[in-house]
Amino acid sequence: MKKQMTIGKRLYLGFGFSAIIMILLGIIAVISLNRVNDELSQVANKVLPFSQSLLEIRIYFTRIDSAENSLLTLDLSLNEREERMKQFEEDKKVIDQLFASVDALEKTEEEKKMWEEFKSAFALWWQDHEKFVELVKEFQKFGLQNPTQLEREVRRFTSDHYKLCNSVREYIMTGKDFQGGDDHTACNFGKWLTTFKTDNSEINSVLEQIKVPHQKFHEAIKNIKSAMAQGDKDTAIQILSNVEEGMNKVFSGFDSLLSIADKANEAYHSMSNQALVVNYVNYSKARDTLVRLVDYIEKISEAERTSAIRTGSIAILAYTIIAILGIAITIAISILTTYSLNKILKNISSRIKDGTVQVSSAGEQVSQASQTLSTSASESASSIEETSASVEELTSMIQQNAGNATQCEQIMANVQHSIINSVEAMNKLLENMQTLQQASANTAGIIKTIDEIAFQTNLLALNAAVEAARAGEAGRGFAVV
Repeated sequence: MKKQMTIGKRLYLGFGFSAIIMILLGIIAVISLNRVNDELSQVANKVLPFSQSLLEIRIYFTRIDSAENSLLTLDLSLNEREERMKQFEEDKKVIDQLFASVDALEKTEEEKKMWEEFKSAFALWWQDHEKFVELVKEFQKFGLQNPTQLEREVRRFTSDHYKLCNSVREYIMTGKDFQGGDDHTACNFGKWLTTFKTDNSEINSVLEQIKVPHQKFHEAIKNIKSAMAQGDKDTAIQILSNVEEGMNKVFSGFDSLLSIADKANEAYHSMSNQALVVNYVNYSKARDTLVRLVDYIEKISEAERTSAIRTGSIAILAYTIIAILGIAITIAISILTTYSLNKILKNISSRIKDGTVQVSSAGEQVSQASQTLSTSASESASSIEETSASVEELTSMIQQNAGNATQCEQIMANVQHSIINSVEAMNKLLENMQTLQQASANTAGIIKTIDEIAFQTNLLALNAAVEAARAGEAGRGFAVV
């Protein structure tokens, strides 16, 4: 009993250690998970939204700057420039929303400082950007996609027509012939005029002013060639003299176009200087501040993630050590318990061997008793034979009784049939008696009615006798009644 109690205590001790180890593992897991959850929540609720918003601001910030530079491309059409300037406003609305979301986030002192620094630099850059947009609008008013190309073309037109004038004069003076010049649509200016389009009213007005003089100048060249072919030099000189005033208007128109192109180029250069020089200063400050802020937030995020990973690793290590320790203790307790159980089992085995010897001895005694019982059984067999004969006689008597019982059953069936007939007769008798009882009741009612009539008659006779007695002689007749 003492050893069994010792084993029980050891088992309880083992279970107790296992329970304590499981509790410790659970506590470590809960604490570790809470710490990891807090650190990851810090990353998810603050660092990641902050970093995400800053990255989106950086994307839109860079996109606006790239769009500014793209507006400097002279290959852009006027409509494309308009669309990109509209996109500026859309991007600014998104940036304002991102600014509001970042302002609402909790920040450290260092983060606040860098964020305010970026906002100030961005505000200055946006002022420069708005100035750039105004310059773009001023440039757009000229209605020229590429003023430099217009300037180049007009200078070529001027040179072509100066050369043509010199060729005409030389032809008149020396008779040196030249090709072309007599078709106003065949010269470079005439070809360009059919394809050039602009919304600039000033340019369109200048072109309208020089179209007719330009056409007359080329027609005059045709007439000069005709006069010279006929040998009429004086007429040719007169024709040239008549168109010189118109030709001066053409050259004056070319100068006006060059002046407009120069102004457009000045507007373009102002726009370029604003974007590439002025805007770039504050853009660089804002960009560098934003990059430093993004890098700072990413470092914090990386530190938070590293801390969470480290905490998780420490928790796993502690969890593993305690688990190994618990397993070792459990194994030790199991070995001790097994050793104790082994000793008890050996003791029980020894006792079983002793019991086996005793059982073997008892088996021999049982064998002897069985032989004695066998002898008694032989003697009982003869008695059973005698009993069997008696049973046969009893069986014969039972068969006779069965025949008598069958006859009795037939008699009982006849009696039952008679009883059923008697019951039917009794039922009919009861019905007749009920009918007779009803007739007797009716007769009694009639007799009762007759008695009532007789009673009334006797009462009437009595009254008549009384009245006759009162009347004396006069009432004798009533007395008879």
